[in-house]
Amino acid sequence: MKKINGLIVCSGEANRYIDMEKVKNYKGSNFDSFQNPGLLFKLLSEHFGFPIIFNESKLQKGLQKGLQKGLEKGLDVVIVYGFPSRKVRPLIWDEIFKLPKGIKVIGVTTDIHTDTYCNLEHQITVENEMKDQFRQAFDKSDITLSASYSALIQIYPEYKDQMIWVTNFFASHERYIDLPFNENPLNKCLFTGSIGDAYPLRLHIYNHIRMELPKEKQNYADIIDRKLAYFNRYAKLLNSYLCCVAGAPYYDAIMSKVFEITAAGSLLLTETSPDLNNLGFKPNEHYIPVDKENVFEVIEKVTKNPENYREIRMAGMEHCRRNFSVNNIVNQYIEIIECCVNNEPYNETKMIKLK
Repeated sequence: MKKINGLIVCSGEANRYIDMEKVKNYKGSNFDSFQNPGLLFKLLSEHFGFPIIFNESKLQKGLQKGLQKGLEKGLDVVIVYGFPSRKVRPLIWDEIFKLPKGIKVIGVTTDIHTDTYCNLEHQITVENEMKDQFRQAFDKSDITLSASYSALIQIYPEYKDQMIWVTNFFASHERYIDLPFNENPLNKCLFTGSIGDAYPLRLHIYNHIRMELPKEKQNYADIIDRKLAYFNRYAKLLNSYLCCVAGAPYYDAIMSKVFEITAAGSLLLTETSPDLNNLGFKPNEHYIPVDKENVFEVIEKVTKNPENYREIRMAGMEHCRRNFSVNNIVNQYIEIIECCVNNEPYNETKMIKLK
């Protein structure tokens, strides 16, 4: 097979996670959102030999030079991480729009929002400048990869045929695979993740456990802990708890926490969704379904009878580790990139092949 000449362009804070050694002590608020893509693109770069462009303060100048070098070598494909949002448009897409025809562009979406209102119906119906910029990026892209596929095809149905569902994942592979199944976890529920209108279940839990109060005055303090950790410490923290809550966003998408929790061997408590079903996660077999009405009742039931959930923990862990490591997703990307460059159709299911 002919060598593919390509370039990976990363936007925003994701750039700093390409070099994992530089961020071992990083504690920024957006940490969880960007560490996994950073590793994903690092592995893709190593596989194909694609340079990665990232230089936050001089990104556009670096992009111009990188694209020029790529064109001189016969550039086949450019992978762009980040759709038009905040400062991404002037930094990246204005340069991508200038690429000559014949060079494939694979766009990888991050957020679906075109404004700050967290309501899917609103995102479907609203029209604004940001939405026009999204459409321009879709028009330039030969393929669009997204973990928010189900939402995006509702917001931009005219681009459905070029979209491919590439789900989130856990990373690194070794960080989770090397964790032994915990036969004696802490008999409590771990509650972690960003809080806000974008995550209704998380906000509901936060409002009810009253985390702003001293622990002795908090509701459910005897069965729910809220803690943060990063890298290996994060995986070990998940592994140390009997169960963990992973609240979904207001639109149907599966966040990385679903895979991180199950890969760590903790019992996943989350909302049932079509995407979760399509990924082979079966309720009461791989996870326990919860919603705003029953979440505290379920947590109390689980923590009172931990022995009843060992097999579900084990089944969820095995299913996740087989299918949703960064290594699985890298292989999916490789197949998609090769198909795109060679003008071959990707498999009809447009999603990862489950094992």
